[in-house]
Amino acid sequence: MNKNSSVYIVVLNWNNYKDTIECIRSLQKTTYHNYEIIIVDNGSTNDSQKILEEEFPEIKLIQTGKNLGYSGGNNRGIKYALEHGADLIWVLNPDTLVDPQVLTELVRGMSGSGVGIAVPKIYYRGSPQTVWFVDSRLNMRTGQADHLFFGQADEGQFDEAHYLEWAPGTSLLIKRQVLEKIGLFDERYFLFYEDVDLCVRARRAGFKIAFAPKAKIWHKVGSTVGEKNPANEYYKTRNRLYFVKKFNPPVWSAGFTALYGLRLVARVAKSKITGKDKEFVQAAGDGFFDFLTNNYGIRR
Repeated sequence: MNKNSSVYIVVLNWNNYKDTIECIRSLQKTTYHNYEIIIVDNGSTNDSQKILEEEFPEIKLIQTGKNLGYSGGNNRGIKYALEHGADLIWVLNPDTLVDPQVLTELVRGMSGSGVGIAVPKIYYRGSPQTVWFVDSRLNMRTGQADHLFFGQADEGQFDEAHYLEWAPGTSLLIKRQVLEKIGLFDERYFLFYEDVDLCVRARRAGFKIAFAPKAKIWHKVGSTVGEKNPANEYYKTRNRLYFVKKFNPPVWSAGFTALYGLRLVARVAKSKITGKDKEFVQAAGDGFFDFLTNNYGIRR
C-alpha cells in the first residue's frame, strides 16, 4: 500500500464514552497523517453522544438510533468511509489504547502481495507485556476459533510477521477492495463470529490476513459486554452454529447441530444436579433454539 493511503478509523461506542475518549486521545497521537476518525454511537442509552460531541467537535459522529450490535454498528461507519473515498478502513474497539506508530506499521503490513487485512499485536491493557492476540487457529468443521499463545509474556518470541487464519474484530485494517468484493460484516451475527466470518470470506476471495508484529495496541478485554456474561453464551452458541451451517455442507451442519444439542442436554442435566451455571446454560439453550428457528440479530 502507498504510505500515504487514506485511512478511516471506525470506533464503535455503546454506553462506554470514557473508554472511547481514551482511545481517541491515543489515536490523535499517531505518527500517521492521512487519517480520519469516525465515531459511531450504537444507540447508547446514556449521555455518550452528547459527551463525545462536546469532547471531539471536529470528529464525525454517526448515530445509529438503536443498538445494531458490533456488526451493524461498524457497518454504518464502514459504509460512510467507503462513500467518502477511504483506501483503508480500520475497525477499532473503543476499549483500546494504541501505540503512536501502530497505524504506520499496519499500513506497512499491507505491502505484502495479496494482503487484504492487517492486524496488530494486541496486549492486555491491565498487563501491558502480556499478549492477548498474536496468532490464531480455526476449525471450519466445528467453528472452533482459538487465540494461540494468549496470556504469555512477550519476550520477543512473537516478532515474526506471518499470515493468519482469522483475526479478532478488536482491530482490523481492511482494504476497500476486500469489502467491495466480499461485502461488509454479516449483521445476522450481531455480536461474536462476525469477525471470523469476514476473515473466512476474505481468504476465500484470495486475500491474505497479515500479522504486523511492530504494530501494537492494548485491549481492555470484555469492557463493553463483560467477560462473564450469559449474553455472551447466547451469541456464541447461536452464532457458532450459524457459522458452521454457512460454511459447510448441509449434511455436516445437521450432524454437528444434533451433536451440539446432545451435549447441551448433558449440560442442562449437570446444571440441574449441581445447581451451577443455570443462567449460562439457559442462555446457551436460548441460542440453540433461536438458531433452529432462524432468529438472528439482537437477542429477543
